[in-house]
Amino acid sequence: MNEQICCKCHETLVNGLPDSLDHVGWCIDCGSVVTRVDPNMTMWDTDEDFTRSGINKRVLDQQPLDEMNTLRVFPDQTDQNCYTFPPTMFLHKTLRYVIRAGFFYGNYDGLSNPPTFDLHLKAENGLRLIQLRETRDGEVPFISTLEFMPLPDVLYPHLDPNISFSLLESGEPAWVAARSDSNILGVENDPPVPVLRESIVSNTSDLITLTVDLPTATPQSAHFAFYFAELASRPLLNDTRIIDINIDSQMMQTVEADMNKCKVVTLIVSDPTINITLAAYESCTLPPMITAVEVFASSRKR
Repeated sequence: MNEQICCKCHETLVNGLPDSLDHVGWCIDCGSVVTRVDPNMTMWDTDEDFTRSGINKRVLDQQPLDEMNTLRVFPDQTDQNCYTFPPTMFLHKTLRYVIRAGFFYGNYDGLSNPPTFDLHLKAENGLRLIQLRETRDGEVPFISTLEFMPLPDVLYPHLDPNISFSLLESGEPAWVAARSDSNILGVENDPPVPVLRESIVSNTSDLITLTVDLPTATPQSAHFAFYFAELASRPLLNDTRIIDINIDSQMMQTVEADMNKCKVVTLIVSDPTINITLAAYESCTLPPMITAVEVFASSRKR
């Protein structure tokens, strides 16, 4: 986690929703000693009931997000260094939810050296374990927040419910938290309205290129959700915007953007490094564009 001045978040989609999380989710302020309610009426619990490892710390400078002012660090690598959630919390086995881990170094140790470390999610003897592991000598793992957010069944129907997925890339942080209670736009996966208001548009017929590197620890496949929403007016009424989606130089799908609508394209790719190019279809009059993309890496079956 190589950031000192901004927060890093890691999101994972898994099965089994704690009964108390059916509608509102659950947030843990790691390293805090008091339960509190933030200005958005979100309750932040302490983490003391879920780990016996680590030490509570505070960042040097006060941050606007209070949950980023505290963190738990794990200097003893002979310990488990994990959060444990008992099976009694996971009553609804068929529902999915997002686990989001937040990290803000904030130079808490005065060394100006943000660490790199691994974060693991696994099930063991019915327990859900979130473990932090040192990968470089002297670089101490830490964590600032853990959030559990319910995921309605209608979202991401292409993702296998028996597999955990890690969110590698997203056009907007905290998508799940920003979603409304009802899909007011009727768009697949219910992207938040602010996400759809801006797009990347090529100035000419040049390609739009994206590169995604999958984690190399285990073989994985990547699940892409591309969003194309054109809300701005076009120069001419008969202009057309049609986009070819090419992955590793192979044309995968063609999508035509419609005015004031959002098109969603889902693709699954297995290469370790994925090169994506968006090109204008040969007969269209406008350059390629894209509004957002989400990339999920699949993990082993649960």
